[in-house]
Amino acid sequence: MGMTKQSKGKQDEPEARRLRRELFDEEMLDRLMAASDERGLALTGEGGFLPEMIKAVLERGMDVELSDHLGYERGDRAGHGSGNSRNGTTPKTVATEVGVVDLDQPRDRNSSFAGLDPVWWTPCKRGCSSWEVNVGRFLLSTRTRP
Repeated sequence: MGMTKQSKGKQDEPEARRLRRELFDEEMLDRLMAASDERGLALTGEGGFLPEMIKAVLERGMDVELSDHLGYERGDRAGHGSGNSRNGTTPKTVATEVGVVDLDQPRDRNSSFAGLDPVWWTPCKRGCSSWEVNVGRFLLSTRTRP
C-alpha cells in the first residue's frame, strides 16, 4: 500500500511544525486569532501576542536553566545554606523580528548564572552600540551591551 501525498507531507514536516500542530491545533489557533481580534491585539509589534509568547518562553527557559545551574528548584529547601541562591531579576530589553520584548532575566547571588548565555552575544554588524543574541531561530538584539 503506497503512501499518499498528504500523509507523506506530514511525515516530512519539520519537527518544530509537528510539535506546534500537536500543542496548538488549528482550532486553538482559530480561537487565538478570534480572541486577539476581539481585544484589538496585534500579533506582532508593541503589545502584540507573539512578543508576549517569546517573553514567556525565554523567561521560563532561563528559570529552568537557573534551577539547573543552582542544583535545586525554586522554593526547594535544598537551596537554604547552599552558598548561592536566586536573587531576583534584571530587566533586559531585546528587539526581535516580531517586536520589542522586555525580559526579566533571573540572577543568582554569586552572579555566576549567565542568563542569556554570553557565548551567544556578538557585536551588532551595523556599527551601532547594540549587541545581538541568537536564541534558537530568533535573532535578538539588545540596546546595551550585556
